[in-house]
Amino acid sequence: MITSNVTTCIHQAFIEQAILHPNKVAITLDDQSLTYNQLLNQVRQLTFVLINDKGVHPGDIVCQYIDRSIEMIVGIMSIMMSGAVYAPLNSSDPLDRLELLVHQVDTKLILVNQMSLSRISSLNVPILDISEVIESYHILTDAQIEELSKVDVTPDSISHIVFTSGSTGTPKAVQIRHRNFMAYMETHVMQTNDIVLQLTSSSFDSHLDEINGALVRGAQLVALKNGGHFDFDYVTKTIYDKKVTYIGPVPSWLNALGKFLNENYHAQQRVKSVRCWYLGGETLLSSTIIQLLPFVDEQSRFFNLYGPAEITVVATCHEVRREELSTTVSLPIGYPLIGYCIYLLVELS
Repeated sequence: MITSNVTTCIHQAFIEQAILHPNKVAITLDDQSLTYNQLLNQVRQLTFVLINDKGVHPGDIVCQYIDRSIEMIVGIMSIMMSGAVYAPLNSSDPLDRLELLVHQVDTKLILVNQMSLSRISSLNVPILDISEVIESYHILTDAQIEELSKVDVTPDSISHIVFTSGSTGTPKAVQIRHRNFMAYMETHVMQTNDIVLQLTSSSFDSHLDEINGALVRGAQLVALKNGGHFDFDYVTKTIYDKKVTYIGPVPSWLNALGKFLNENYHAQQRVKSVRCWYLGGETLLSSTIIQLLPFVDEQSRFFNLYGPAEITVVATCHEVRREELSTTVSLPIGYPLIGYCIYLLVELS
């Protein structure tokens, strides 16, 4: 992956968008919403607390144990703005796995909110409740904002850690740098005028594709209530009400959506606004897309992507052509993204 031309960190690109579009809605969750300016103010406030009250320094690892919420987004961007490394913890993991991961990365701190605090308080690690910081809201002075701008973080700094599944043993902590993610975004189809559904769990690296991708592009992010991604009536109504244009699911989720739409006439017009389906993580079958075609706009585009976490979300992309659906069972993973090199290896006996 070529990253030599990257000069901006993830949080810096977000700040640029907040300056360009201060009154644009940055994120919604049901009836809650924040503009870019409001989100930036909350991020700065939490960053200031991390640095000055909790002693977070550039390079420290800060875990976050928060279900889908606006606080989750505030926490991610604040960790990166402080120069620390974001490490997500999955709320569905058992406590012994959480303890293993926390000690594996030697975390400085765990960020929680009011909903998740009680589930992790038994771990012998400092905890900060984001909800309390936000509730004590105050706008930083110009001098305090200037202090934040001097934090020693560069595109070469590590921005986040993604834990592998651990299916072959101990979970591995994969480190990604700011420049890796920003170089990847240069290849992305997401646009400033997109309305992006935040669908993916923090267990998967693609949740940062949705969250950071939207915020560095200046797009609008639509979050779902906890567990809402499995409630297809709720999801499709949210897509319709918020006029969502971009969704990045795994194929099995898209297959379940197609079945729901086929069986529920009242919801069959709800996903017409989606212009881009950005699919990855599993084999994509033509049948999955075919069953969805009656319910999407004829101009909507489907992409099949592939790549391990180590290379920053994905490395290859194939835009699906409707004419290939009748002749292909399993859709190809495509060609390398711009700036990527792919090596095909043959196993020798």
